[in-house]
Amino acid sequence: MAATWSISSTEFYTAPIEQDGVEYADCIFTLHWNCQDSETQGENTYSGRVYGSQSLDISDLAEGWSDYDDVTEEEALGWLSDALGEEAVEQYEANVAKQIEDQKNPPVESGLPWATVEAVADDDEEEAA
Repeated sequence: MAATWSISSTEFYTAPIEQDGVEYADCIFTLHWNCQDSETQGENTYSGRVYGSQSLDISDLAEGWSDYDDVTEEEALGWLSDALGEEAVEQYEANVAKQIEDQKNPPVESGLPWATVEAVADDDEEEAA
């Protein structure tokens, strides 16, 4: 089981941005992302997902900037990982794993304890009759 990260969308400036006398066109400034995983046991499939948006620091475009048309998802995922930080990445992946574990072993259930007692009592009365 390993969480899969993906970029679902980006936001970018369509007008050129000038920085230190250099123009950068089609500059990505926000990534919309998903982190998900699933596990199948027998006929049951359990899944977890977290998603969000991350602004990118574009204050120094000269370092590591790519033309919009040349950006790969792998590159954008690297930007995302850098922007989130290792601790946040681990927390999101742990959240997804916990969602799956909670589906397999629900920490909360619902019911009426007296309904079970009444059903047993009704069965006992029917057997006695």
